[in-house]
This record gives sequence, structure tokens and C-alpha cells, in this order.
Amino acid sequence: MIEGILLENALEEILKRADRITDTKKVKVEEANGFCLAEDIYAELDNPPFPRSPVDGYAVRSEDIRGAVRGNPAVLKVAGWPSNSPTTCRPLCAVQPEGGAFSIKPGEAYRIMTGAPFPEGADTAVKQEDTDCGEETVKVNKSQKPWDNYCFQGEDYKKNSLLLAKGSRITFAEQGILSGIGRTEVAVYRKPVIRVLTTGDELCQPGNPLKPGKIYDSNGMMVSSRLRELGVKPESVSHCADSEAGLAAELKKAAEDADI
Repeated sequence: MIEGILLENALEEILKRADRITDTKKVKVEEANGFCLAEDIYAELDNPPFPRSPVDGYAVRSEDIRGAVRGNPAVLKVAGWPSNSPTTCRPLCAVQPEGGAFSIKPGEAYRIMTGAPFPEGADTAVKQEDTDCGEETVKVNKSQKPWDNYCFQGEDYKKNSLLLAKGSRITFAEQGILSGIGRTEVAVYRKPVIRVLTTGDELCQPGNPLKPGKIYDSNGMMVSSRLRELGVKPESVSHCADSEAGLAAELKKAAEDADI
């Protein structure tokens, strides 16, 4: 008999005797929550895949706004707007070619939105709050250093980087990562088949009249609910009276397909 065993030691003893599930299947990413990955997930592209802006504002050359302050702004020509911006918001000026490269020249600014690619030649993005939001020309009221408000290509992760390791449990965060790299399906280990069995002649199931000497069963509800919180819906929740033969029969039946 083991006396005073710690929880961690008890868990270790259980895991020594437990067989790991190796059966795998493919599931849709939106249905993968609660499963464990059966494959390593690598990045297929840099993220972001191009230098992008973290703010709404104007992409400029930092040297063109050097020394700019409110009251003495740098005035730049607005050379372009995003091709996907609403037409009602576009001035009568150049628009970025669809899918094509775009560059700015000295003295020019380019209207840019959060997440949009930087035009060639720009090395910083000025928040629109630091400008007059001009359309033909824009007044910039703040000086910035090169690479301020600038997200480099691959800043989050590089192509071929290991993003999620095999065996990782999939939560909302992992689902976001998988979706963010364009995955629609993922290989996972199947979830364990679990059957919950409560025992005891003294137990009475909720909803029935409580007879003298009886107590209502709470363990069946508590254990099955906790399993659902962990992402595993039990196959069944049943009760067995204090009968050696009856208990043996229930365990034998459950062992036909249950992992636990």
C-alpha cells in the first residue's frame, strides 16, 4: 500500500500504465478545437509576406518629414491611394495599380491603411492623427525616424519556421495560427473514448424522490461536465449498484470500446 503519495507521483504512475492514442484523422480547422496535433506545422510563407503598415495614415520617406512639428509641418504631395479604398474616399490622383509594385519619390506621400504593403521608397508610416488627412497634399505634423511604424517582411515568423509542434493541444489560438497560414484541414489524434460509471447503493439519481438513507449522485454530473470542459464528451454516464457481478459486467461492457 502506498501511503502519502503526491498527486504528481500518482499521475506519473497512471501515465506509466497508459497507452498513448496513435490513431489519427484529418479534421477541418474550425472543428479542431480540443484535439491534439498529429503533425508539426511549419510556415509556408514569411509573415507578413511583405513590409506592411501597422497604422492608418501615410507612407513617407523619413528624410522628407525631418524636423516637422505642428505649426511647421512638412507638406507632401499625395501620390497614391490603396486600390481597394472606397472610391468616395479617393482624391483625383494616382491610384496603386492592382497587384503591381508602387513607389514614391522624394516629396511624396502614399495613403496607407493598417496591414497594407509599403510602397517602395517609403521607410515609415505617419499616423493620420499626426496629419491634416489631406487628399491632394498632406501636412505632416511630426518627425519620425526610419522604420518607425514599419513591419518588416517575416517580422512575425520566417518561411519554414516551426509554428506548432506535434502533440500540441489545439485551442482558439492554434486555430488562429492555422487559419493565418491558409490551412483548412489538419491531422490530429482522435480523442479518447470515455465512459463514466458511478457506483453505490446509497446513490439516488437527480429527478427521483430521495428515500431515507440515500443521497443524490453528484459525481456523475461533475466528472462528465469536467470532461466536456476538457474537450472530451463522454460516450455514456451510467450508474451501477454495489454488486460485484453487476460491476464486473458493466466494466467488461465498457472495456469493449472505451479507452478510459
